[in-house]
Amino acid sequence: MLLIAGALLAQWPAPSGLVAYSFYTDHVGLEWMPAPPIVVSDTLKYDDGNAATGMDLDSGMVAIRFTPEEPCSILSIRFRLHTMLDPRGINLTMYGVNAMGLPDLSNLIMPTRYRSAYVGWNEFNAGVEGLAVDEEFFVRFSKGDTLPQMYMMIDSTTTPSDLRSYQYHYMYGWRALPGDLLVRAEVIYLDSGTRATLTGTVVKNVYDIEPGFSEVFTRSYHPAPSPRTRPSEITSLITPDTYTLYRANTYPGAFSMLASVPGSLTTYDDFTVTPGQTYYYTIRADYDSGAHHSGFADTVAGTAYPDVATLVYDTLRYDDGIPSAGVSFPGAVVANKFSVDTRCKLIAIDYHISNPGFGSPKFYWDDRGEPGDEILDYGDYLLNSTGWARINVAMQNIILDGEFYLGLELDHALGLSLKASSYGSGWDLPPGEPWTEVPDTTYFIRALIQYADSNAHYYLYPGWNAVSLPVLPHGGLSPSVAFPTAEFVYGWDADSLSYFAPDNLVPGKGYFVYVPNEVSYRVSGVPIHTYTLMNAGPGWDFIGGLSAYEGIDTTGITEIPETIVGTRIFYYYNRSHSSGSSGSYEIRRRFMPGEAYWMLFDDEGLFRLSE
Repeated sequence: MLLIAGALLAQWPAPSGLVAYSFYTDHVGLEWMPAPPIVVSDTLKYDDGNAATGMDLDSGMVAIRFTPEEPCSILSIRFRLHTMLDPRGINLTMYGVNAMGLPDLSNLIMPTRYRSAYVGWNEFNAGVEGLAVDEEFFVRFSKGDTLPQMYMMIDSTTTPSDLRSYQYHYMYGWRALPGDLLVRAEVIYLDSGTRATLTGTVVKNVYDIEPGFSEVFTRSYHPAPSPRTRPSEITSLITPDTYTLYRANTYPGAFSMLASVPGSLTTYDDFTVTPGQTYYYTIRADYDSGAHHSGFADTVAGTAYPDVATLVYDTLRYDDGIPSAGVSFPGAVVANKFSVDTRCKLIAIDYHISNPGFGSPKFYWDDRGEPGDEILDYGDYLLNSTGWARINVAMQNIILDGEFYLGLELDHALGLSLKASSYGSGWDLPPGEPWTEVPDTTYFIRALIQYADSNAHYYLYPGWNAVSLPVLPHGGLSPSVAFPTAEFVYGWDADSLSYFAPDNLVPGKGYFVYVPNEVSYRVSGVPIHTYTLMNAGPGWDFIGGLSAYEGIDTTGITEIPETIVGTRIFYYYNRSHSSGSSGSYEIRRRFMPGEAYWMLFDDEGLFRLSE
């Protein structure tokens, strides 16, 4: 067993976005995003590999210009040398590039370093220098001893199309060599580096992106650097051999190994569960046949519910799946405004990344029409590939009800996809400034939510029954869906003081249902935790309950004006205490799921019932 107290850091990338789907009656479904591959190294080279001749360092220093496509860290410099005696001493220095494309001696990247060199290929370990560059750089070579005849090898190119290799002459300065030096730089790109420090003026930049993103949520990633115009060695990658899943019965608590699955998989079903019990899960990636391991992903909870109730998952979204642009806004928070009618739980936030970088997920409740206090206390996440990325927030136990905002704080590199349209839901929070609504923009931010999916259990007696909807049926609000065996269904119109046959049922309203025979069945749907009747009363009105199994007392009532409900006594037509087709009215003081009640209103107004 192991005890996981919090986020563990490791150089080996971990999987992310772990989600536990709890809507199964006999197991918990797990899904995660794969660990990003480790880019071991990429070799920058411009020679053709053939040593055609040599350039004697007695004649002057030589240098070669490298052009990385992206910000990178320099791991090593490999160079080919010929000499009559070895070992020999050689000096390496690194510079930036001036406006003429030559070594910029005022921009020193690495001071001169001495090392011993031998005939053939040599390697200088630059990793210990901690060098990171985001532009072109030169590597310069000079003699480190006084012995004669030390040659830097060049290839057979006689008219290089891209001048990169130079020799320095004390009279003429830098002159292009007839070929490329056999010198290569091994680098690793900084997709997995640390978050950059924000400097300078913050500017929001909206830029074009490649069209054609699919609206389907995918976990595809692009591990290799983008194609370059220069020759390059094939980038080597390390991906997980396996993923190991762990489970605990309490949190925090002792985790035990649950299963190990191949590194190509991103799902697992846990059938070793007891319905009704909550389990806690985490996952790590295993590398090099188990010799190395990543840190653990965020812990999530899952429950296999018994047959009387399950859970429904849905994705809230305002985008159309095809972004029109990307946005870069260093240090700012960009967000979308969302709204839900039925209480639900926030499970995860999905972001469509247009440019990799670091970001921090954000959640805000609505405060009089704009984002209020920040709720999430999450740090930076490395979003290192374009496309959809998921951050799991289920353990924060955020219960959604009404309007809220989901956002993302961007670093200097991170880009988020957006859609420019006449009706948007976007908001911006620039550094040090107040929130600003962006009505013509919708950011590609989505919310994975979880509804409690209850079953309304009906036991109808022959004749008339007083019922209501404790759930929103999956099949729709037609009376035939909720009451498939009913011959008649009638609602009550308080204004005309008459019964009517509804086309669709309304949550919060009561109905009389007539069935010819005794019947018992259930209707599956999303539970109703609150409802509002805008024009209840005056006089007697027929109202319903909510989904709470234990019922709701009158403290759950909100009335506007506050005097429209008189005694707060209501009457239920109870068929279970009678025989035949007649029933009896009983005074009730709690609203029970599936029942309907007569309530007297002294005036017309808003009536709301909430759990």
